[in-house]
Amino acid sequence: RPAPSALPVEPLTLPALLWLLSALALAVVPHAWELPVWLTVAFYGVAGWRGFIALRDRRLPPRWLVLVVAMLAGGGVLVDFRTLFGRDAGVALLVAMTACKLLETRALRDGVVLVFLGYLLVMSNLLYSQEVLMVAYLFAVVLSMLAAQVMIHRQHAGFRALAPLRLTGKMALQAIP
Repeated sequence: RPAPSALPVEPLTLPALLWLLSALALAVVPHAWELPVWLTVAFYGVAGWRGFIALRDRRLPPRWLVLVVAMLAGGGVLVDFRTLFGRDAGVALLVAMTACKLLETRALRDGVVLVFLGYLLVMSNLLYSQEVLMVAYLFAVVLSMLAAQVMIHRQHAGFRALAPLRLTGKMALQAIP
């Protein structure tokens, strides 16, 4: 049996990663009012950095740098909230660690993990607001997250521009009871 590092790893394609980055960015928007400003700026900065790395075909940051960023983010959350437990600190930590995961995303498996983190981000918005407009926005974010998931699992299907979103819309309509 080959060592785990010797197993083949399917890389995440650029279109799949860009869909994922867009969906995650949309999922964090409503949290911006609840998060410390530094964390919102850090999340979008890291997402932008990851997009730049992908578009320019650059190397990902070394593991030690990702670990330093994670420790600083966790420490910042601890300083701001004086705890790592509870709704506000938990959501802040989820946003921070999702940003850190972006910095080490290489493979299809990482994309799947980020999609599920994105769903958690969407659902955690409901801890703050359940207004009709917010739920409608979150439904749109779920559709974009589903489109990202379609792109990840069907990376080589040759989808054009908005085709994943159309497919996701059809699936959502079929799921209505």
